[in-house]
Amino acid sequence: MSDGRPLVTLAMFAYNHEQFIAEAVRGALSQTYSPLEIIISDDCSTDRTFEIIQAEVAGYSGPHTIRLNRNDPNLGFGPNINRVMELARGELIVAASADDVSLPDRVEQLYQAYAASNEKALSIFSNAIVIDENGNRKGTHLSPIDPRSLSLSHMARRLGGALGATHVWHRRAFEVFGPLAEKRRVAEDIIIPFRSALLGEVRFINKALVLYRLHGNNAQFGQPDDIRPEEVEMSLLKVGDMWIDACTQRLQDLKTMLTLFPERRDELLSIQNDLLSCLREKEDEKALLLTHSSFKRVGIIGRAVWQGTPSRRIIRWVLTFFFPRLYLSYQRRLTRAAAKSGSSSLTAE
Repeated sequence: MSDGRPLVTLAMFAYNHEQFIAEAVRGALSQTYSPLEIIISDDCSTDRTFEIIQAEVAGYSGPHTIRLNRNDPNLGFGPNINRVMELARGELIVAASADDVSLPDRVEQLYQAYAASNEKALSIFSNAIVIDENGNRKGTHLSPIDPRSLSLSHMARRLGGALGATHVWHRRAFEVFGPLAEKRRVAEDIIIPFRSALLGEVRFINKALVLYRLHGNNAQFGQPDDIRPEEVEMSLLKVGDMWIDACTQRLQDLKTMLTLFPERRDELLSIQNDLLSCLREKEDEKALLLTHSSFKRVGIIGRAVWQGTPSRRIIRWVLTFFFPRLYLSYQRRLTRAAAKSGSSSLTAE
């Protein structure tokens, strides 16, 4: 502690980011908050990323503590987070990607939001300014968020979470629930905020504190006009297992809560039912992706209707699997509208 302020860890996760890492490191070093430790964890990059990191911090003489970590061999994103949590000493963990840039007051603003919540907000995320490969600004990333969408029940029903690139969490999310499952692709921005909601609150602050870079290696972002109908199913299947793993992890965390807080049993069992519904929907979606029989797809969707799957999900499945060109046209219109307004939606579907 320093003048009553807790130690905060800014954790930067890097892998083959040589094009952007120098600017990201400079953003971390520019933070105005103190006391601050900066952990930069390189996941065994095969390019010059770690070499550039070393060069950037070599002459640093400011107030922050700098700690470098290099995994060998490559662990994957989830295990890299677990490794950083083993190293981190801060009460709050501010996550940073090595292709984004944290603005100088980012950690200070996040801490102030945490303090203003009377230390109840165990996950906080902010808005961001989208930039391209060359640093050109493209607009604000998120439209204003209704605080009700960050409630525990809403997050359970809709697989909601935080914008991972702007996220800070309290270390209790790991002290209570343990490390993330050892998956190479992990939806940490879905899992950690849910843990925080179980233990306290999740909050959004509508301030742009990060330059959020979109570029060719951002796998989840593509140009919708370049997507062919046959790629829709491939794209959905690519992330399907990640959502299933996220639901499974949430159910495990809920089991921990039921053990620790039996007095909340009724509330937590209601949340469990919502999570089981989400898991069933994601498993149905995977089954739809794995079969190309229209007859079987009709059967899967019919069963889902009978089980009470929300109508918005049924409509999306029908469009995706029976009218893919119509669905793509709809998605393109949404993307263009978001680009025009300079904002995007957060809720997972």
